[in-house]
Amino acid sequence: MKKGISPLIATILLIAIVVGATTLVGPEILEIVRDRTEETTRRSLEDIDCRRASIDIEDVICENITTMEGWGLELKFEVRNTGFQDLSDFRFEYVRDGEWDEYDLYGSDEILPSDSSRTFTANKTFEMGDEDLINNITDGRFISGTCPSTASRDIDGDKFYCDE
Repeated sequence: MKKGISPLIATILLIAIVVGATTLVGPEILEIVRDRTEETTRRSLEDIDCRRASIDIEDVICENITTMEGWGLELKFEVRNTGFQDLSDFRFEYVRDGEWDEYDLYGSDEILPSDSSRTFTANKTFEMGDEDLINNITDGRFISGTCPSTASRDIDGDKFYCDE
């Protein structure tokens, strides 16, 4: 008859191995779980804030300007923050001849508080002889970099026709 270890000793050894492994690996697992929880919470709060973000374009003013480099176009956007989230990092993108391009906006990094309006100005300079380029703008969109998926507004290309 062969003798083996008793079930009681086997159980005690198994518990000791599990406790030892948990002691070695446990802190690392807790740190990973804590980091993931904090990241998920941070992203959730950002999403909640962005769901409350919205803008309206109250007016678009288009003017032809002459510069030293050629002729230019000045677009003024009257933007109202209609949401409950302060916004910043604005940009204006447009389609011309089937290609997307972007205007730099002056003061775009300044915060636009909720329930307030501001006029953003964008200048674009073209070379002489390119007068027809502005008439080829078909569509555009005004976007806040703070919440680009919710705080953006499409603008019909008819708004960009500038009188001489």
